[in-house]
Amino acid sequence: MVQRKLNKKKLALAISMLIGIILIIILIISFISNIIKKNSIEYKLEVIGYSVKEIEYIKENLSKEEQDKVLNMEYSSILVSLYKEKYFRKDKLDDYLEYYKSNKKLSSSEIVTKINTHTNIEAYEKIFDADTSKNELMLVNKYYKLSEDYKPEVELISSGYSYSGKYASKSIIESIANLIDAAKEENLKLIVAAGYRSYKDQESIYESYKVNNGIREADENVSRPGHSDYQTGLAVDIEPYAKYIENVSESEEYKWLLDNAHKYGFIQRFPEGKEDITGFKYSAWHLRYVGIDAATFIHDNNITFEEYYGYKF
Repeated sequence: MVQRKLNKKKLALAISMLIGIILIIILIISFISNIIKKNSIEYKLEVIGYSVKEIEYIKENLSKEEQDKVLNMEYSSILVSLYKEKYFRKDKLDDYLEYYKSNKKLSSSEIVTKINTHTNIEAYEKIFDADTSKNELMLVNKYYKLSEDYKPEVELISSGYSYSGKYASKSIIESIANLIDAAKEENLKLIVAAGYRSYKDQESIYESYKVNNGIREADENVSRPGHSDYQTGLAVDIEPYAKYIENVSESEEYKWLLDNAHKYGFIQRFPEGKEDITGFKYSAWHLRYVGIDAATFIHDNNITFEEYYGYKF
């Protein structure tokens, strides 16, 4: 009987020890799990304030380096939306977020566009040197300027394709001819009405306009010297030959150019509805040569040259 009682005590002690060991193991596992959880990106992002859906997107779409950067930032309700934007640039994330802080009514798309195109800055407030090494992809506008002595290798456009005395960069003469010849095959007569202008030409035009209309009106309609697309030699006005058109957008010539100019490397430089990006009023016949690949991308995505340049470069 005594032996039986001792065996029961031993069994009870063994069970108690086993239970104790199990509890210790559970506590250790729980402790380790808690450490692992607190070190997980999910937990850290949740602590910062990101939702389950946002965390899932960040985990699946951002690189380790990008995730680490997000972990060192305060929560931003627009971060994931920015990353989803088609023209989002990783190197400009800080600029997007900083601009959003004081412009929270803007969408992620508007934020990306403004930062990429510098239109978050007042026109002519901050000037960058135009990168002429990009050749036909150089950007010249109210933020990018050509030097006074910049002059491309220009050539007189033959009278069959241009009004008298119009020049363009030698590199696009053939493309101009090909475009106009293609239109001719559709019984549409087009001609170059404006081409290359020097810095001094533009200076004279701008100053004259400013004297007659004031600086505000001048800046809306005419480029300041050094900021004119015409100075690149890559910009031309191609319009119907000897034909007055009252409703431009309904004309066959205009429709044809919209549908076909990109096939020859040209884009509509100042499209309608994009004035807040280009900085200039809509200009139906003003074309700019950027090369077939860039022109096709711009045409197919319905964007401006500013948006393309800001995304690519």
